[in-house]
Amino acid sequence: MTRRSRWLSPWRLLYGILATLIVAASTVALAPTASALTACPDNNTPPQVQSCYFTVSGDTVTAHFTVADGASPVELSLASYQKPPPPDTATYPQTLYKSSTDTFGPGEYTLTVALPCGPYQVDLITGTPVERLEGPVYTPAGSLIGYILDSRGDCAPPPGPGPCPSGPIGGVNLGGLQDQLFFFADGSTDANWQSASKGFVGDVVVNGVKAAERTSGSFAYAGTLSTNDSTLGAWQRIVDNNPGQATARLNEGPLVTALSGSLASAFTQVNALPVTPGYESVSASSLDGLNTQNNNKADTIVVNVTSGFHISSPIVITGDAGDVFVLRWDEDANPTNGYQGQVKFQSGGAIVPAGGLTPGNFVSVAGDIDASGGGHTPPAPYPQGPRLDEGRGALIAGGKDFTGGGFFTGFWLTTGDPETGQTHPLSNAIFVGGWYTTTTKFSMTSGTSGVHVCPPAAAIR
Repeated sequence: MTRRSRWLSPWRLLYGILATLIVAASTVALAPTASALTACPDNNTPPQVQSCYFTVSGDTVTAHFTVADGASPVELSLASYQKPPPPDTATYPQTLYKSSTDTFGPGEYTLTVALPCGPYQVDLITGTPVERLEGPVYTPAGSLIGYILDSRGDCAPPPGPGPCPSGPIGGVNLGGLQDQLFFFADGSTDANWQSASKGFVGDVVVNGVKAAERTSGSFAYAGTLSTNDSTLGAWQRIVDNNPGQATARLNEGPLVTALSGSLASAFTQVNALPVTPGYESVSASSLDGLNTQNNNKADTIVVNVTSGFHISSPIVITGDAGDVFVLRWDEDANPTNGYQGQVKFQSGGAIVPAGGLTPGNFVSVAGDIDASGGGHTPPAPYPQGPRLDEGRGALIAGGKDFTGGGFFTGFWLTTGDPETGQTHPLSNAIFVGGWYTTTTKFSMTSGTSGVHVCPPAAAIR
């Protein structure tokens, strides 16, 4: 916050007169949907605030405003929001990027915040901002003083097409999630990624604006670690500890926004799929020995797994290369109240693909997950460690092959516990595919490792 002298130059007075005339000649709605404004509309300005206008410089925006003589102190906030990225032309939803809040008595002041990459909205409001705007609704009514809408294009564009085949997997569109090893959409309570580990290979995206990143020790990682924040925080050490095989990408707001939308959409799609007859309510162990091979006909098998969530032995499933298995781990098979039950793989427990299947033929949704060590790694061609080429190539620098644990095969979409939103601390969890989650709290501790695997081209439809 800065405060300026009350003296007004002739140029400042002329600007104020012009801004007033412009605003008086237009009708400004509470729902900003058109071009950017530079002056605040009179009909939204509270009595304490006499005037305001905005200036944009590079990657920051400043609100200039005056609090009237004799006015009571007023709490004001300047908040920048990331709008949906192109090609989406919608105004909402918007995710809070940066904000600044203070209480002001009479005088002239400024508030400044950073701008995200891509389309944005900036609001000057009374009170404090909300984390997510679902529509043009502010509480209390009239708290919006002024806004600007624009797009920042002076930053690096989001990454191009990923390494995986694009398109729906058996009818479920992951919208680019399948290109990542991990996507953490929240992590606001705790986002702990620490040693010891056999290593991780694959790209990782985190909502760094929300996540409370922390780490300890050193472990092998190969890939690109992206955030929508201006820094990776504690996770920068992960990149620094892996020179030559790990890179960082900052200010990736459009990427995080797009993947957040893709994750929400994927949950909706999976929940809406009709269950395959005969799989309305089955135990995990009953799937061992399942064989869906039928002359390479591509099938999508939707399974409600409602019991047997603690798996300590291999579950071997055989199918054709185009078969896709969508597993909904939910004790009451009712996603409207969240995915009930904790899924725990341990002692070498895993879904093991056979026939023409790979880990990329499996999509799972669940609430809370857990893991512990012991047992043995499923035999090759199941990926044996943090190796390049989807687990088939050389070990990454500093990586070691897996030695048992709890194996999460395929693409896992989780929410955390439906009551708390949190995920149990993971010990010796081995992700072979990808993990994409909205959990508010996670901790990848001793032995937890991962290798990214793509869906096979035959499964894209």
